[in-house]
Amino acid sequence: MDSIPDLNRARVWFAFFATIFVLSSGGLIWLWLGGKAKAEASSRTLSAESLAALENIQKENDALVAQLGSLKNELSSLNEKAGAPAEADAAGSSSGGKSAAPAQAKSGKINLKSATQTQLETLPGIGPSKVQAHLTYQKSPGFKATKDLMNVKGIGEKTYAKLAPLVTVE
Repeated sequence: MDSIPDLNRARVWFAFFATIFVLSSGGLIWLWLGGKAKAEASSRTLSAESLAALENIQKENDALVAQLGSLKNELSSLNEKAGAPAEADAAGSSSGGKSAAPAQAKSGKINLKSATQTQLETLPGIGPSKVQAHLTYQKSPGFKATKDLMNVKGIGEKTYAKLAPLVTVE
């Protein structure tokens, strides 16, 4: 009879340790999975090197867009000299009978005094809102020097540095 209470005591201790083991195992598994999720989340963020590489790609893209704009203007100028009709712009609309040549300076740069919306949109970092701001400034007070481009809303020193080699005032 004495063995029955000892057996019950052993069962109680076994149940106690089994419960502790299961709970601690579950906690460890939960911590491990939580840590794994944090590690996966941190691997989704970009490193400084990745961000720098993306910025370099954006700069190269902007330079290529500027070169494309210059080539497009040269092609328009050559077509006009050859007597070919003006080509439609990227949106599919024609230039309204006006060629890009008046805004194209002899140096191959875009003349800020007479640039059209289509020509301005070929410049790197220039979108529709900056084009409208440029055209407004073009009417009044007008461009006297390329530095006046920094007076246009949305164009600061960094954007001006990209645009300066591509534009002129004649």
